[in-house]
Amino acid sequence: MAVGFEATIPGRVATQFARASGDELMPGSVVKEITANDFNSFHAIWSPDGRRILFQAFPGGSSPTGGIYAVKADGSGQARIVDGLMATWSPDGRRIAVMETPKGSDTNDEIYVMNADGSGRSRLTNDPSSDGLPAWSPDGKRIAFGSDRTGAGDIYVMDADGSKVHRLTTDPAIDEWPTWSPDGTKIAFGRKASNDADKDIWVMNADGTNQVNLTNSPTVNDLGPSW
Repeated sequence: MAVGFEATIPGRVATQFARASGDELMPGSVVKEITANDFNSFHAIWSPDGRRILFQAFPGGSSPTGGIYAVKADGSGQARIVDGLMATWSPDGRRIAVMETPKGSDTNDEIYVMNADGSGRSRLTNDPSSDGLPAWSPDGKRIAFGSDRTGAGDIYVMDADGSKVHRLTTDPAIDEWPTWSPDGTKIAFGRKASNDADKDIWVMNADGTNQVNLTNSPTVNDLGPSW
């Protein structure tokens, strides 16, 4: 069995594989190892210009605290950027947004934005609940994110400077993993109706209206939507 978490640009795929003995690739597949590390790497995200890849490192080996790394598309120039999880590029590739636990807190994730090299770091959210899974709008003016500010997970949106936070979903379900349509008019996201339910992929207008279940899979978990 092969498990992949993918990010794509035309003609190429960045993916993390966990391969077991006997796994096979589809005919014609070409796989190049980009990260030859002594720690686990996942959540690979292409930069908008296709020259770099952000990825997440599990703590271990030569990366005892994990964190966000960047590497050139040919595998060279690997560098640790910052602590944090689930990084995403701004549309112009100049900045990244991450979820990170502030110093002195064990569970309260917040969203930070910084330059692509990790400099100029600023905190966008400041709430007792956890905020995470940031997603830039295609025009770079807004960031959608997930938060449990109301006790259950919901999708929110804010301006790219952290102002004008607005709640988009109000369903009792757990909503997470927002991602924008290329034209910025819609947001796809994952929804888990209850602790015992499987996740489905939903889509809504960027203002939160017209929420529609796309997958409606009663026995399969659907997650990580990507346009």
